Formats: sequence, C-alpha cells, structure tokens
Amino acid sequence: MSAQMRRSGLGTCADAGSERSEGFNGLKIPSPFLASTLNANLFPIVMELPDGNLFVAANQKAMIFNWKTNTETPLPGIPNGVRVS
Repeated sequence: MSAQMRRSGLGTCADAGSERSEGFNGLKIPSPFLASTLNANLFPIVMELPDGNLFVAANQKAMIFNWKTNTETPLPGIPNGVRVS
C-alpha cells in the first residue's frame, strides 16, 4: 500500500485481510443493526454525513452510526417494501 493511501485511510483489495479489517483501533465492532438485517446485508450502503457520522442502509432498515462512540441510531423503516441490497 502506498504512503498516500495509508495516510488517507484507503486500502486496496490486497489489504482486505490487514489490520484495517478489524475495525476501530484494531477492535472488532459488533453491530446489532447488521445482525438484524441478515440475509440481505452483504453489501450495505454506507455514506459519510457532513457531521462525520455514517448513514447505513441494508435490507429494509437504515441507521446513523457514530463510529467515535460506537452507537447506532435506528431510523424509520424504508417505506413501500423497498429493499436495499
């Protein structure tokens, strides 16, 4: 991995098994949200919000994830039976 990518926090496919796959500060982060959206959360949609938190959508659910405090804030379900996958 290049020094530029390391500074930016970006990885490559070759880095998939490196220390970056272990979560925040090297610890695994359990997620009740991802557990509750199983079988359709293999590719959740994740977007960074302006405040630095993450918007995550999977299956028919969505949440705001604060990675600094490891807290999940559930949002209302996605309407009309639309499934994100």
